[in-house]
Amino acid sequence: MRAVVVAGPGRVTVRDVPEPVIQAPTDVVLDVVAAGICGTDVHAVAEPSAAMPAGTVIGHEFVGRVDLVGAAVTRLAAGDVVVGSDFTACGGCVACRRREHWHCPRRQFFGTGTAYGPALPGGLADRVRIPHADTTLGVLPPDVPVEEAVLATDALATAMTAIDRGQVRPGDAVAVVGAGPVGLLTGMVARRAGAAAVLVSEPAAGRRAAAEAHGCVAVGPEELGPAVASLTDGRGVDVAFEAAGLTTTLTAAISAVRGGGKVVMVGVPAEARPQLPLQDMFRREIDLRFAIGDPIRLRDRAITMLRTRQLDGAAVIGEEVRLDGVPAAFEQFARGRRQKVVVRI
Repeated sequence: MRAVVVAGPGRVTVRDVPEPVIQAPTDVVLDVVAAGICGTDVHAVAEPSAAMPAGTVIGHEFVGRVDLVGAAVTRLAAGDVVVGSDFTACGGCVACRRREHWHCPRRQFFGTGTAYGPALPGGLADRVRIPHADTTLGVLPPDVPVEEAVLATDALATAMTAIDRGQVRPGDAVAVVGAGPVGLLTGMVARRAGAAAVLVSEPAAGRRAAAEAHGCVAVGPEELGPAVASLTDGRGVDVAFEAAGLTTTLTAAISAVRGGGKVVMVGVPAEARPQLPLQDMFRREIDLRFAIGDPIRLRDRAITMLRTRQLDGAAVIGEEVRLDGVPAAFEQFARGRRQKVVVRI
């Protein structure tokens, strides 16, 4: 079968790889129908390492049709069209019973090598194996387009987690630093939560235009400080979301928030030991939080938002390509020149 694999620093290619098979009675194997390219993929491929060597099959956002079904799977049948999650969870441990699936000790993250646990080949491929399928997958209603459902597998769930962690309330002023797919969706979900104003900072003009099309105020990074001051009469926003994973953007989010406000980092950190303005954060009692999406817990909510058009998923998708087009689209996405890229397989 064909799959997208790591080819070198910042590069992917399409290559033939062995087909997945059932390895445990709780597994299923999917024929992938649609998949997404994510910023996490870009970070992971930027510097291949022992955790994610060349040849690793990438991709953690996918929708597929069930083909092979393990003997212990009870909720799914061959032919079901299902929504994936970017990681697996067993469904029975203490963390899963608390609906904190990311903390499941048996978690595996698709397509990122051993960076987040035991390696599991990703879903940017013709087929993919799904451990703990009854927990990891959900059946997709037939009236939700598969390309929009890709958003529910990671990006939309991440944005929803960010808004929950930030405790956005009606009337709040919100800033989002970084308007890639997750940042754009965070702004859109913040507006659904009742934010009075959403200010987005983004260097790419196309992404600023997308944010403005969804009711946000979009500015370049150098304009963020003055825009926050003007919007809030100098107080600062109530909640700021960092959605790029950089120290510079996290520092900008911290600077944008008012005293006693919250900063939620939703971008995957690119640096292991960033330098932060801790004295300023202490003086102003800034609450710094982190958000990793849980599509397993939030899948029903996310699908309902798409199904009822509370959120226009199609507007987030900038391009659709076939599997052979992924290497070129991946490069453009990494440069910030594309919104969400969906791969039809």
